[in-house]
Amino acid sequence: TFDPRNADVGLPTLLPFLLFPKQVDWIDFVIRKWRERRPGLCEKSRDMGVTWEAVALSCTLCLFHDGVAIGFGSRKAEYVDDIGNMKAILPKARMFMDHLPEEFRGGFVSWRDSPKMLVSIPDTGSQITGEGGDDVGRGDRKTIYFNDEEAHHPRQDLVAAALSQTTNCLISMSSVRGMNNLFAQKRWGGKIEVFIFDWRDDPRKDEAWYKKQCEDLDPVVVAQEIDRD
Repeated sequence: TFDPRNADVGLPTLLPFLLFPKQVDWIDFVIRKWRERRPGLCEKSRDMGVTWEAVALSCTLCLFHDGVAIGFGSRKAEYVDDIGNMKAILPKARMFMDHLPEEFRGGFVSWRDSPKMLVSIPDTGSQITGEGGDDVGRGDRKTIYFNDEEAHHPRQDLVAAALSQTTNCLISMSSVRGMNNLFAQKRWGGKIEVFIFDWRDDPRKDEAWYKKQCEDLDPVVVAQEIDRD
């Protein structure tokens, strides 16, 4: 994984992706939802590594299963793929694949098999694709579809309609943005299984870290971005 904040204190910016226990639980949750052919929802505090997890899991499923098709959607296309920009989703997939030992890459060659909005595994024929905007997933079919930062999309009703027949396993992932949005309605509606990623689940963070956030940030920002309120 990649964290440029480490450069401030002289630590490596490229880090082994060692999962903490709650991240392992989230992987199990997604795989169970896939096997059940059911949707799932992940409500999260910021900076929990969920997007990295989704990317790493997607690459792994594509390496080990023939004909898998996994989709990623977000409110803007540049948040899904902007080649070379690690803020976007699919550059994380390219980085994950490029750092595997060559014999584990399934024949993947980055310059050949990952044009914009696509990561393709030659040996299995499996693919990861990306889209942005209101019509993500429309007319397509996916094994799993990850809808990233769903609560922050300005037209969630259009996205829900576009994705309604795309996959049996839609994984909605987001930090919170109040109650007046479809993500919040799904999260509190009782019809979909919810996985919660709280900041206390992250072993890198403790009460001293939280106290500093409360001192440095506006209380509303702390409530929304950290406390999921």
